[in-house]
Amino acid sequence: MMKTLPLLLVLAVVLVGFPARAQFSNRSIGVGLSYLKLQADNELIDGAVPLTLQTSLYVDNGFDIYLQVPLMLMWQRAFVTANNGPGWVLGTGGNLGLRYFFSEESVRPWAGLEIAGLYIFRDSAVAGAAGMGGPGARVGLDYFASDSVSIGAQVFFDLFITLNEPLRLSYGGGLNATAHF
Repeated sequence: MMKTLPLLLVLAVVLVGFPARAQFSNRSIGVGLSYLKLQADNELIDGAVPLTLQTSLYVDNGFDIYLQVPLMLMWQRAFVTANNGPGWVLGTGGNLGLRYFFSEESVRPWAGLEIAGLYIFRDSAVAGAAGMGGPGARVGLDYFASDSVSIGAQVFFDLFITLNEPLRLSYGGGLNATAHF
């Protein structure tokens, strides 16, 4: 009886055990530095240098949801200085999207679809629309330098739609560093 009780206890634990559910490294936070070109027929912004804060949440089966919030310096060709000359203006925005990892090893190529928004702090009466939004796409490659730190590169394309304004195309690329936890 003394030998069968431990054996029955081990057998009960094995038969009643719950499946393992690993939730390691399914969230991330990071920073990125990019170059962005905004293009339209009458657009005054030539280019921008965004510093981006980004976060993501791994959903399942190679998908994650990401949010990127840029703070950027944008070069505007006119209407900035007192004599309507060129200068730097501030911009911000956000990108909320879903991306798919083609591989989940140390090298992770991915592609994503997003909703993008952009706001330029400028006088919209003389320089056009200040806020715009629309669909976009990204592709990138992340390399895990350690178990919890990755570095990556990405290129993006966004189409901004604004009432009573022409369509604006935004494209660019950048580098990022991300901590996973």
